[in-house]
Amino acid sequence: MKLHLTSPNTEPTTPGVTISLFDDLISLCQIRISEFMEWLLNDRDIKHQDIKDYGLSCSRRFVNEDFRILFLSESEIMRLNSFRTLKKQIEWMCGRFAAKILAIESIRKNHFDLSFIFLPEIRVMTTDKGAPYLPDLYRSSVSISHSHDYAIAALISQPGFKIGVDIEKIAPMNTDHFLKLAFSERERKLLENSDDRTLTTNWSMKEAILKLMGQGFHQPLTHTEIIGESVYIDGLRQEKIIQKRMIVDDEFVLSIAYEQIKNHRAVCKFCKAPGKPDMNYCSNKEKIQEKNI
Repeated sequence: MKLHLTSPNTEPTTPGVTISLFDDLISLCQIRISEFMEWLLNDRDIKHQDIKDYGLSCSRRFVNEDFRILFLSESEIMRLNSFRTLKKQIEWMCGRFAAKILAIESIRKNHFDLSFIFLPEIRVMTTDKGAPYLPDLYRSSVSISHSHDYAIAALISQPGFKIGVDIEKIAPMNTDHFLKLAFSERERKLLENSDDRTLTTNWSMKEAILKLMGQGFHQPLTHTEIIGESVYIDGLRQEKIIQKRMIVDDEFVLSIAYEQIKNHRAVCKFCKAPGKPDMNYCSNKEKIQEKNI
């Protein structure tokens, strides 16, 4: 079955998938995991038995024939089957699908009609610290998050930006151990007696900022501080970081952090040159070399 891609701000035809445009800059792909997976998987025992309780299930061995559409490369299938739990497999699949949808939308929108580019050819790689990136779209910045029944990907295709996204379910987290681990002393003073929504919102934004920096949890959490609308890293105010927050279904906090960095030469592998497609390259339909993910 052919996947019908839609433009931002329109309803997608793929169940459980919503694509939208935020701040006229950021493309978001939001996936309701249970609904999407019910549609994605062809008839097999996993479809009805485990989809709602996938967090409790062991991993499965997948092949491309298990899916209604082809969106993973052979190396990605191998990577998918290396995970030990079904929860990790499903979250990883949904995050990759969301990122690839946004990437192919960006290619078609910003360059030219690349009708031969298919989802398995879009590579979503990770750095040694786990941050995702699109090696064939050098000018883009992408971020992925998932929580419970949601997976989110955010993409900025405009050159010179970095982005981080996080989604968290609003839940009790007001414990001394967690607060001391996650927040600095001056953050804790400001958050004293805060409700669960406020704590979750601040925690989610901190995760988004760490993803923006490409660090994840590879640096102490208290080194990044959110004081009101200001962000401090190692005590220095980061004036270029923009924070955006929204509530999803009254249960989740969606946080977006993005920053404009120095201008750089934007090069897309599919075009070979900034702003000007290499038609010889494109007409040859050169196959993208697969790499380990």
